[in-house]
Amino acid sequence: MQRPGNAQLKRTKKEVGTSEKYGRVGIIVGGIFLVGVFLIVRLYFIQVVSHDKWVAIAENQHNAFQELSADRGEIYIHDGEDRYPLAVNREYQMVYASPKDVVEKDRAALELARILGLDAGVIKNKLDRPNDPFEIIKKRLNDEEIARINELGLKGIAFLPEKYRYYPAGELASQVIGFASLRENGRVGGYGIESSKDGILRGETGTVSQEKDAAGRWLPLSDRLIVSPKNGESLLLTIDRVIQYETEKILKDSVERYEADSASAIVMDPKTGNILSMASFPQFDPNNYSEEEDYSVFLNPVVSMTYEPGSVMKPIVMAMGIEEGKVSPTTEFVDTGSES
Repeated sequence: MQRPGNAQLKRTKKEVGTSEKYGRVGIIVGGIFLVGVFLIVRLYFIQVVSHDKWVAIAENQHNAFQELSADRGEIYIHDGEDRYPLAVNREYQMVYASPKDVVEKDRAALELARILGLDAGVIKNKLDRPNDPFEIIKKRLNDEEIARINELGLKGIAFLPEKYRYYPAGELASQVIGFASLRENGRVGGYGIESSKDGILRGETGTVSQEKDAAGRWLPLSDRLIVSPKNGESLLLTIDRVIQYETEKILKDSVERYEADSASAIVMDPKTGNILSMASFPQFDPNNYSEEEDYSVFLNPVVSMTYEPGSVMKPIVMAMGIEEGKVSPTTEFVDTGSES
């Protein structure tokens, strides 16, 4: 067998080295190509697919937003020629503390506890949080509480107005009206008209936005964009206040007299079909709905509960008979009690 010469060996080694060199270059080029493809795909997803998301993040870093709440529509019923309010918006004052500004913390805690009927230790614990700029002490203050706190002249104690849903008639037509409770997205209707017409009553929140600095403070010379809130629409029900009151009074007296569990009644205008009264007993006070233990009292039995129709069908059957000419208003029928 003939052995290869030195020249041939050198040529073979050179070819192998060149092949390995090009192989490594190919791997590097392929890797760069794959990285480039990955970056292009990633940029596509960021700039096209997720464009709105990243724009929102960028705007949130540079702009300060604040929601402007809309006034909830009010609910009225008829009172003769006038309207009688059953659900309105009412402004209350909330007292809060800025702990770092409160100088006499012990005195402030004792005085506030005495006026507001709260535990002094709980208030003192809130005042001992210097890094917290806002600590709520109590909401929905009455005029006397506000006046007495103002007389103290406590530094770091202030008031803030808040709007609440108020039901001036208390229990009147409570199961018809329902109530509105505070949620993360504002006041939301729970039960009754407050729930079924929530979309009409709630309205639309507005916003105000403006550029902010690194500390989160609004820049005074920057443009401020305001989208005004749209207040909810008010409703006027067909219910008559006097008839509703008398119906509820009769139901209450009847339940107590006959020791019944509950009672319901409807009064309707036969000419128009308007509901003049829709009442049930027992009732609840929507101003204090959170104190109720039996949530079933929130339901309006007239429209929310099932029952056997019974004698309700009798006028329907009679109307059909009159329409078909089978009977007249003077027709007599003797019930013998037998099936034949």
